[in-house]
Amino acid sequence: MSELKLSENTFGIEIETASPVSRDQLARLMQEKLGDTFRITSERYNHQDTTENKWKLVSDATIRTTSSHPHQAEIVSPILKGQDGLDKLEKVLEAINEIGVTVNKSCGIHVHHDARMLNTEQMIKLSQFYTYYETILDSLQPMSRRASNSYNYPMKNSNDTAPSLFDVMESKKSLHSWIARERNASTKRENMRTAFSSQFARNCKLNIYSAYGAHNTIEFRHHSSSTEFLKLKNWIILTQDMMVFASNNRKKLSKTHKPSFEKMFKILDTSKEVKKFYQFRRLVLRDKYFSFTSGCTNFGTGIHKVSRPRSAGSRCFLASSRNGSLARYIAEHNPECEGEFNDNLNL
Repeated sequence: MSELKLSENTFGIEIETASPVSRDQLARLMQEKLGDTFRITSERYNHQDTTENKWKLVSDATIRTTSSHPHQAEIVSPILKGQDGLDKLEKVLEAINEIGVTVNKSCGIHVHHDARMLNTEQMIKLSQFYTYYETILDSLQPMSRRASNSYNYPMKNSNDTAPSLFDVMESKKSLHSWIARERNASTKRENMRTAFSSQFARNCKLNIYSAYGAHNTIEFRHHSSSTEFLKLKNWIILTQDMMVFASNNRKKLSKTHKPSFEKMFKILDTSKEVKKFYQFRRLVLRDKYFSFTSGCTNFGTGIHKVSRPRSAGSRCFLASSRNGSLARYIAEHNPECEGEFNDNLNL
């Protein structure tokens, strides 16, 4: 199969939020702010694909509400593509921020990328990459999205190590001649059932089998929810970089690979802008949780111990003269929520 191109592959996003107004009213307010180029609807909970230019608001029983934000609202995008799709997402976020929609620790975002161009062997490669880099990817998330929760399972079982799961997935490549058998959608789904149905649950951080079976996508469930465009944009780009890596048969990952933050961005050939954002975010979270790996999934078995958080407002890295480029980045972008250390916020 041909290699994916970042600018051409489509994506979609689901944003779990708590709203100060009912979903029907929220849909009307969003429609007023966004105008006729957008179509906003309020619906019951459903998994129907939004193929037209329709943003739907659905209920979600997993979202925790408060007295000031008593209504659950999962915002589901239509199929989006490239910069135009990111521009539409930014406008939607601007609208809901003006209305006063918020997020909390019970909320997450789910990013879907079109996976029809990947074969099963390439999907196995993606699962191996995510397994090896799960600790690093955890370190980019708040504590509520590290390690595991009911809707954000880790890649590995508690007794697995990253290399042992790598071997499990590698062994499945020999069960069939994958590419030769994938002449149509039905044989591809059969191969995927063999590779993934017993390994990764639907609520896994990387949902391959269930998402492809329902939507022809791969779903990235790892990220905390947010109404900040900068956070969502960079996560969409980073996960799409993973899709491109998986599709590139010239790039391989071996069992002896030693993952690191720097290696991840080099392997994915991610832009300097996205890398700089995550350098900054990772440092902010390090100061909040005292270490990079506090509460993260371990490369070996289990999870890293949760470290004692530093006192509220601790920003030792910002004062360091060695972090001049990050200080300039902060001054230029001024991401409001990143400096907050209130544990009631889902940072």
